[in-house]
Amino acid sequence: MASILAVVNQKGGVGKTTIAINLSACLAEKGLEVLLIDCDPQASATMGLLLQPPPSSRSLYAGLLNEARAEDLIVSTATTNFYLLPSHQDLAGLEVELLESPDGRIVLRHFIQTLPSNFDWIVLDSPPSLTLMTINCFVAADYLLIPVICDFFSLQGLGRLMETLRLIQSSWNPALSVAGIVRTFYDGRTNLAQAVSSELDRHFPQLLLQTTIPRTVRLAEAPSHGLPIILYEAHGVAANAFRRLTEEILDKIHWRPGPPPVPFGGRSHSPAHNDRL
Repeated sequence: MASILAVVNQKGGVGKTTIAINLSACLAEKGLEVLLIDCDPQASATMGLLLQPPPSSRSLYAGLLNEARAEDLIVSTATTNFYLLPSHQDLAGLEVELLESPDGRIVLRHFIQTLPSNFDWIVLDSPPSLTLMTINCFVAADYLLIPVICDFFSLQGLGRLMETLRLIQSSWNPALSVAGIVRTFYDGRTNLAQAVSSELDRHFPQLLLQTTIPRTVRLAEAPSHGLPIILYEAHGVAANAFRRLTEEILDKIHWRPGPPPVPFGGRSHSPAHNDRL
């Protein structure tokens, strides 16, 4: 059974999609079968891996409406063992429909239960705001990974996110836990980064991860080539930081692999990586 990790932050611009893509790639690099589900109507993860999104009928939108089988929506990426379930801008309209549904908060969890059982990890890239789809990510996940940048507004937003977490735990998903808080686009030479890091360590000592993700030009360039950083600059500072982050998270949650999964054998619909399966 796959472990489900949602990358969440109600604040935009904190590197959430960057974390989701590159953590997924590093998990796959370790030989694990990984599925990234792009739950954001902006479809940034989809664009960063496929360069051009598939039509709405081949996206999460169609899956949540039961208009397509989950396994038929999964596409391959340039990284072995790493698959994507794409998003589409039409997903934003679905939230209006879900508001009127009694199952509106659990539709993603039900959808994930229909996925092939071949995956070790399912990573959810959530929207950068507290929408109903974000709530769905909280409800569906086993773990949350919270990226933050070291500024004043991130500290404020983190408090609100923790309030949301407690609400979800009490009402919908009592087993949900935080895998960690990771500092992104980090420059430890600045006084602000050091001050915010100290505050994070004071308020969340058990949750703040030691690994930080730097801001580099190569990391920013990689999505424009449809590649994670471990393929775009395999031995650069950012790639090595993501490898350390992956190891730290797995160690923190005491994750151990189960029996080796049968590799996913669905046909890719990705025009960019159609020969990967």
